[in-house]
Amino acid sequence: MTDQWSWSERKTFFWQVILLITFYVFIFGIVIWILRLIWLSWQLKDVFSASIGISILAMALFLFLLGVYNYVFWGILINRKRKG
Repeated sequence: MTDQWSWSERKTFFWQVILLITFYVFIFGIVIWILRLIWLSWQLKDVFSASIGISILAMALFLFLLGVYNYVFWGILINRKRKG
């Protein structure tokens, strides 16, 4: 960030970082919640295989979405630096 950004660019960057942090908290909250449900089903001797199957798919999907969001965020940031 050697060049000077205008006020609107700084404000946009700030909100992008806030959204990225919010998305991280949301995704990791979901992953922790799913892991807690797996542990709870194991403790209650519930159908453990169904919990594992659904959870693996859900966690993979949310982590994939986190990766896509990161890719887009850093792509926008790098392309902005090249432009200016």
